[in-house]
Amino acid sequence: MEFLYYKDFLPSLNRLNGRGYKYNRPYNNALNPYLLAGQNCDFDEAFAGLKVTKHGEKRIQHAVKFDLGRDCRLVIIKNDNMCNFLFAGIH
Repeated sequence: MEFLYYKDFLPSLNRLNGRGYKYNRPYNNALNPYLLAGQNCDFDEAFAGLKVTKHGEKRIQHAVKFDLGRDCRLVIIKNDNMCNFLFAGIH
């Protein structure tokens, strides 16, 4: 699988990290797939343990929205053999 990163993904991840200790778990839940993707893991391994939100993301075709906890989300686009990290932060 090819992992891509939208230009605003890392700034959104850094903003989540800067929110303080209450957001450590959501930050780590978003950081882990990012780091595993950089190690050429497959999709299922990179996103293991994350739950997809109940309603998903219907406004963007092929988007997947994960619940990180504390009303935070990780949004990606997954299509064929490509995964693009879009956003990590407060819902």
